[in-house]
Amino acid sequence: MFSEALQLDLDLVIKRDLFKITGASIKSFHLDLKSYGFEAKAEFTVSSDVTVDNLFLRFIQPDPIEARLSIRGVHNLPKPPPEPLVVTGLVTWKSVREVVFEEVEDRPVLLRHYAIHFKDPAQVLWRQHFPTLLYADDTMEDVIKMQVAKGVSLRMDWGVLGKEKAMICLSLGAASNGASFYDFLLWYLTLGKPFSLTGAMSGWRWRACL
Repeated sequence: MFSEALQLDLDLVIKRDLFKITGASIKSFHLDLKSYGFEAKAEFTVSSDVTVDNLFLRFIQPDPIEARLSIRGVHNLPKPPPEPLVVTGLVTWKSVREVVFEEVEDRPVLLRHYAIHFKDPAQVLWRQHFPTLLYADDTMEDVIKMQVAKGVSLRMDWGVLGKEKAMICLSLGAASNGASFYDFLLWYLTLGKPFSLTGAMSGWRWRACL
C-alpha cells in the first residue's frame, strides 16, 4: 500500500490546439520551484496503436508551445484537501523519439517518447528582451508595464516603483552589455527595501520577495 501518491496532468497548447497528457502517460518530471519562478522537465509517451497520435505533427513544427503541469496528492490527504500545485510556462526545449516495430505492416511506429523543458513566461520572454530606451519624468512601474508581452498581466505592490524619476535609461541592447531586461529587473529589485511583486502570466502567478 502506498503512503503517498501524486496525480499528474500535463496540458500542451500549440496555437489554439489543446493536447491533454494523462498521468499514466507521464513517465517522469522534474520541477525546480522558487519564489520568483520555476524550471520544469517532463517526459511522456503517446501511443498510436489504437488511435492516431495527433500531437506529433504539431509538436515537430516551430510553433510556440505552452505547458501546464498540475500536481495533486491522492492519498492520506487532510480535510479539506489542498488545491493542486499548478505551473504554466513556455517550452524552451523539446524532443521526440519513435519506437519502431518492423513486424507491424503499414504502421511500424506505435509509440513515441516525448520530452520537454519549460520555464515561467517572465524568465523566457524577458531573457530575450534587450530594450535601449530613455524615459523622462516617468515611473519604474510604467517602464515595467511597457515591457509586458501580450497575454501577460502584472500586479505590483511596492511603492518605490510608483515614484516619478527625472530620467530612467535602459541600455540593454548595447553590444557590450549582455544583460537582458529580466537580469535588469532582478538587479533593480535587490536594491530596494523588502517588498512583494506579483504577476500572473498565462494563468501562473510568480512572486519575488527580497
